[in-house]
Amino acid sequence: MKPYPAIATLEFRQITVGIQIADAMVKQAPVSLLKSGVISQGRYLALLAGSTAAVEESYREGCYRAGGDLLDHAWLPDVAPTLYQALLGATEPCHSHVAVGILETDTVSAMLQAAERALKGTPVVLSEMRLADPWLHGKGIAIFNGELHDVEAALDLAAAFLATQPHGFNRRILTAPSEGILAQLNQHAPFHAAAPVNLNGELP
Repeated sequence: MKPYPAIATLEFRQITVGIQIADAMVKQAPVSLLKSGVISQGRYLALLAGSTAAVEESYREGCYRAGGDLLDHAWLPDVAPTLYQALLGATEPCHSHVAVGILETDTVSAMLQAAERALKGTPVVLSEMRLADPWLHGKGIAIFNGELHDVEAALDLAAAFLATQPHGFNRRILTAPSEGILAQLNQHAPFHAAAPVNLNGELP
């Protein structure tokens, strides 16, 4: 379930500009500033949520005010419920009998728009989404799980959109993921926090 029908993101090149415009956006219309703050590379990210009309009004105000300080932006008027939950940290396990798709984007806004196209166009499961974590340098990562043809279709939909955007992206598919990779993926942890996985392999 999702408590809000619409979300929008705005990524600013300057922290001061981002804070000022985030303040203006929440004053413009009755929206919730779901998340906001400084991310890698000295950027500022604001995530708005609320009714479709209110979010659109605040989003357009923010884009207008930002001008050249706006790095990227997204407006999702009817956000996919699983995407909404994933951006707040919800995860699902990857299963070994199906494929794993990995999508990487240079911005959070590009990731949200691409992932929504993948989720609305195919029956894949969004296992995990990471957005602008400190070690990602402002990037977004999404991991999808499903039948191979569905994962291929999902990443094709995402790539078709991302190819029209100015920022970079990458995608890969694991058709038969190893037990070790699945175990690490299902920890849903960054490298520094991942626990060792003993698969009875080589010993020191």
